[in-house]
Amino acid sequence: MLNKFYLYISLFSVVVFSSCSNYRYVHRDIDATNKIVEIYSLDNYEPYQLQPFDYLYVNIRSTDEQINEFYSRISSNYSSSMSNNQSNFFLSGYLVNDSGYVFIPTLGMLNVGGLTIDQTRKLINDKVDEILTDAVVNVRLTSFNVTFLGEINNGNIPFYRERVNVLEAIGQAGGVPNSGDKKHVKIIRPQDSIMVVYEIDLTDKNIIATKDFFLQPNDIVYVPPKRQQEFWNFFRDYSTFLSIITTTLTTTLIILELNKN
Repeated sequence: MLNKFYLYISLFSVVVFSSCSNYRYVHRDIDATNKIVEIYSLDNYEPYQLQPFDYLYVNIRSTDEQINEFYSRISSNYSSSMSNNQSNFFLSGYLVNDSGYVFIPTLGMLNVGGLTIDQTRKLINDKVDEILTDAVVNVRLTSFNVTFLGEINNGNIPFYRERVNVLEAIGQAGGVPNSGDKKHVKIIRPQDSIMVVYEIDLTDKNIIATKDFFLQPNDIVYVPPKRQQEFWNFFRDYSTFLSIITTTLTTTLIILELNKN
């Protein structure tokens, strides 16, 4: 009877450990001659449109020394924010309020909600031309953050440029481990007063040509676990799991043996 018991335990152990497949995504389409295999157009990029609670960096340079001195202090605060703590942007940046307006010193309240950075720069430049001559306007978005959740290094990563695609963002977050489901990655995007959820397949090479290839400020990238990984997350400790099964089988066999007697 005991020999059968140990046989059952051995067979069970083999099944348990052999079921843990090593999922490895290997890309083998690389041309050994380094020739161009495919070319994709990036016309799918849509410039980000400003939304309430975005923060802007605005710098104006002109022949007016007072204006230069005023905005040079702001520029200095911006540089300090980039090198020290991004939270300083809340102190040195210009907030787009809940109505889409931003207050710029000497210019007043400007409606920038729904405008791109280039359109905002032109709007401010036109206003500046009304009161100054030979002025140069620089406008940047200071609040381009992407949050990563799920089977990926969790955290919030700031990007200091306006054009960021999902592949480089995930790469900067450390990549997707074998436990992550690359085929069903979710992008959660705030738009006005709603949240829109997109699903992308990172293993599909045509992702480059989709409109969801480029991220937007405040996007949340969620990488779900694979289905098998969800199971093994519950039974992460193999020794405890096997101990429970072994104890259960032993108890069952003892009870059966006692009943026979």
